[in-house]
Order: sequence, then structure tokens, then C-alpha cells
Amino acid sequence: MKKVSVIIPVYNGERTIERCLKSVKNQTYSDVEIIVVNDDSSDRSANIIENSLYDFDNKIIVHRKRNEGVEIARKTGIITSHGVYITFVDADDYLEQDAIEKMVNAMEC
Repeated sequence: MKKVSVIIPVYNGERTIERCLKSVKNQTYSDVEIIVVNDDSSDRSANIIENSLYDFDNKIIVHRKRNEGVEIARKTGIITSHGVYITFVDADDYLEQDAIEKMVNAMEC
């Protein structure tokens, strides 16, 4: 099984990030690494991220000290990742439970 890194850039996503993280944590594909790049959010995003992922072992949380935008946040996630495959999910999106499994199966056919 090949590791999949899911990179989630976040800026002031307190209203949606919990649902996003839950959808990634609950994937049917088991070898998922969650990388959250908090781009200096001024809301409660940082606390929600920490609380949502406290029980998820395969995570990397980066708290940036300066807001530099989604492009830099994504690059930070790529540099930090350990996955064979990388995908991006925005903080206001969510994945169907089998989305990563389907993506991996499609790439390996």
C-alpha cells in the first residue's frame, strides 16, 4: 500500500475545517498522511485543527507565522510530505469516504 499525503491549506477556516478533517480521517484507504498548513489564521482554526487531529497518528501540522497565501501553503505541504501520491483538499471541501481509495485504484490500473 502506497502512502497518500493529503495537503490542506487553511486560512480562517473555522467554520468548515472540522468537517474537512473528519472526511479525510475517515477514509477507507488506510495509509493516509494528513498535512495541514495553517497560514497564520486569526480565527479559531488552529485550535480546531489541533483538537480534530489529536487522535490521528499520521499527521503533520504546520503553523505559519505569516500569511503568505495558498500557493506557499501548498508548497510547504509538498516539501513536508512523505507520500508516494499527493492530493490537495481545501479547508471548505470534504471527501467522500472512499475518494482516496478510488483515486489510488485509478492511478494504479
